[in-house]
Amino acid sequence: MDKTYRDEYSRQFVVDQMPGSFSPADPHLQIYDNYISDTRLRFRRIRIPGRPEWKRMLQQRVPGDDHIKLSEIFLDDAEYRALGSYDGNEIRKNRYFAEHDDVTLICDLYLGRLAGLKSVKIEFSTPEERDAFVFEAPAIEVTGNPFFDGSNLYDKGFADVERELEEVVRGSRGE
Repeated sequence: MDKTYRDEYSRQFVVDQMPGSFSPADPHLQIYDNYISDTRLRFRRIRIPGRPEWKRMLQQRVPGDDHIKLSEIFLDDAEYRALGSYDGNEIRKNRYFAEHDDVTLICDLYLGRLAGLKSVKIEFSTPEERDAFVFEAPAIEVTGNPFFDGSNLYDKGFADVERELEEVVRGSRGE
């Protein structure tokens, strides 16, 4: 059985405010994604603030009809040095986790040029669970919108995000 990848069934929402009693000072992860141009690959570095160690990996995200196939290779120090760090096409975000109606919300606060963008992603075990889920917080669903894929966001600013959200809202109204 091939265990080199996992299927990801998820929904993604853009929110004005994070769900629940949320504070940016709450425990979180710092994530640095560097997208390799014209590929489905990214280098991801993750650390917990206040701790010196980093997790580093090479990831490939392959879109399917109704899900993403995610492959990842964790890199040790020597492997990371051998591959070289890829600096450019970077997105930085702080990731928080919250519980809502017995599901885990993956809450991202974007930094840098995308500061102001807040998203919530929910992962499910099956497409049926994903399709049945109702997110009751005020949000705009962007699931499947390629604009909101990190490989397309790295060269955007928050003003670009706001324009795209206006288009999404207009489209949902049938305008």
